[in-house]
Amino acid sequence: FNDYPNELSSVLQSLPYVTIDESGPINIQPSSTSNIHFKADTVILLKSSSEQLQVDLLSLKTTQWWNHMARFFILERYADNCNNFSDLSNITLDVNIVNVVYICADLKNNVSLYTLNHIADYAPQPWQKTNSSQVNVYRHSTYPS
Repeated sequence: FNDYPNELSSVLQSLPYVTIDESGPINIQPSSTSNIHFKADTVILLKSSSEQLQVDLLSLKTTQWWNHMARFFILERYADNCNNFSDLSNITLDVNIVNVVYICADLKNNVSLYTLNHIADYAPQPWQKTNSSQVNVYRHSTYPS
């Protein structure tokens, strides 16, 4: 059990990944044992701005790994943007993303998880509808306000 972090690290290092950096081209890091001809089933993006998020998604969309049905986790870089859902909704809707979790921390470092539903006014438990008038936004109820 004590080797769990090392084992997990080696497993993660064996997975192929793609990095998108605003200062250069898309960088592919295939694992030594895997074939890189796959569609991503999970995408994790760091959002520094709405504009950069849109550029990153459009860059990823041009690759063979694009999968609009993947699980997208968008991590907000700046605490003051925790409630800006209309930009996020428009950007994800433009590229047909249907499964997105938005993770952010407020100025007090309280972490919040949100999801959007472009199709219907519904999300399963433990998601709870917010009072946002912008889009169908749901907050994960496990994390207190």
